[in-house]
Amino acid sequence: MKLYIKAVLFIAIVGLNLTSCKKEEKTSPVMKHIEEAVFANGAVTQRNEYIASANAEGFINDIPITEGKMVHTGDLLFTIKSDAPENQLRESQIVYDDAARNTNPSAPQLSQIHIQISYAKEKVDFDKKNLDRYKTLRVTNAVSEMDLEEKEISYKNSLSNLKALERSYKQTADELRLNARKSKSQVMDQLINKGYFSIKADKDGTVLNVYKKKGELVKTGDQIAQIASGETYLKLYVAEEDIEKVRCGQQAKVEINTYPGKTWDATVTRILPAFDDSQQSFVIEAKLNDSNVHLFSGSQVQANIVVSRSKYALVIPSSYLVKETYVLLQNGTQRQIVVGNKNREWTEVLSGLNKKDVIVMAK
Repeated sequence: MKLYIKAVLFIAIVGLNLTSCKKEEKTSPVMKHIEEAVFANGAVTQRNEYIASANAEGFINDIPITEGKMVHTGDLLFTIKSDAPENQLRESQIVYDDAARNTNPSAPQLSQIHIQISYAKEKVDFDKKNLDRYKTLRVTNAVSEMDLEEKEISYKNSLSNLKALERSYKQTADELRLNARKSKSQVMDQLINKGYFSIKADKDGTVLNVYKKKGELVKTGDQIAQIASGETYLKLYVAEEDIEKVRCGQQAKVEINTYPGKTWDATVTRILPAFDDSQQSFVIEAKLNDSNVHLFSGSQVQANIVVSRSKYALVIPSSYLVKETYVLLQNGTQRQIVVGNKNREWTEVLSGLNKKDVIVMAK
């Protein structure tokens, strides 16, 4: 099919003067208009096309978009029904709420230690006053040295117990706050997980295709919709052996399947540097010269890119060439010629022949 289209387009490019001549045993060079064209095929594409896919498995619960509808960034494209994320979010929220309450000073665990600290402070105050009183009494020998030492030990033990309780309070509070942060993180993870079941538009655009319907079962990675925005251009694939001939600014004759029988002029605007393994071709971009043509995204395109042209050049049929740069004269001798532009039908002769020379086809 591609070869047939290519032939038709080539004839449209070179015009009536380039219709193939009948292969005769002998001929002479003639003056003709010759063009060399490279074939490319592809499709109409928009600059910012993307596919909205399912991030989770389930049944499509809602899909408010339709083909041709304009969507904006953040608009809901579809939702997937699943009880699992709702239940997980609810459970993680309960855990977080409990953990957050436990960080309050009035929470049971902290409150209990706080009460112990209050009693410990009272005990420290009591033992300190008692120690001071015994120090005074010791000056007058009203109490023994051993009695004073007992009061000092009692005070130090009370003070040590208070500091231990204060450290315990701080450590417990830190642990409870850390637990709350972890619980909150789990809630956020579940919110993100829930978001996998509600897909929204990444950017403004027009819905080109909707591949699924409400109620359909989808798996992770299934394509749901195609959305596009930005300029419309022709994405074309060129064979590896032809890409070195293509340059930005070259003109092309283009046929678009949505407009059968019509041909438009286009200009090559970009040549991508990398080889496309999936298409086994190089990718180029072109733009129609007529901006008034309504292009449907995805429409198949065939193009012939004019890579060289010579006006009224001296040409011979390409089939008469021998070893690329020789011709066979009528007298049986070979002559080397200088070849210019060339296509499947005609070869330009820059020097080595004139219109009076007669050449024959090699057998």
